[in-house]
Amino acid sequence: MDFVNILLAWYKKNQRDFPWRKTDNTFHVLLAELFLQQTSSAHVEKIYNKFIDDFSTCEDIISTEKKELMQYLSKLGLQNKRYKVLLNICNNKDECEKDFYTKNNLEKVKGLGEYIINATLCFGEGERLIIYDTNTSRVVGRYFGIANKKEIKDKLETLLPVENYVDFNYALLDFGALVCKAQNPICGECPMKEECKYNADK
Repeated sequence: MDFVNILLAWYKKNQRDFPWRKTDNTFHVLLAELFLQQTSSAHVEKIYNKFIDDFSTCEDIISTEKKELMQYLSKLGLQNKRYKVLLNICNNKDECEKDFYTKNNLEKVKGLGEYIINATLCFGEGERLIIYDTNTSRVVGRYFGIANKKEIKDKLETLLPVENYVDFNYALLDFGALVCKAQNPICGECPMKEECKYNADK
């Protein structure tokens, strides 16, 4: 089995269960990605469901006082930055409501980077896009023995399957978080260790 199929098989048995992976509301996916930036999924889980219950739409957010929103955002850290980006999202979304979820529109929102944009469009809209972050780059970089950002992105493009690309992206994220960790990776439990450059060089 190759890298992609082994990873997908691992994911079927070990995938993490998060509420933002169960929604078909792209706005809620976007909120989750904003919340997940530079914080742990455990912290986001504590506020996500309550937040979208209270502020399900941009209209809810815009009409709410800052201090009320901050009660949630402060639990994630970087609350002032998240608050500004949240308002930027809602103000831009209102201007192009019908077709907001395109790369062109999301790139106009100040504070949204490539990862959040690609993750939102892939997981929320089902677009076939690579997900490049610390987890995915670490897994691919270690396995193939590459460190250059462009090389890793190019490798992700070649690896991304025509089908099951959403699961593949989730699999990379989960594998990087659970097995191929930044500190103390669990190489003994890695189903790809025999061909992994990182494991061979240890």
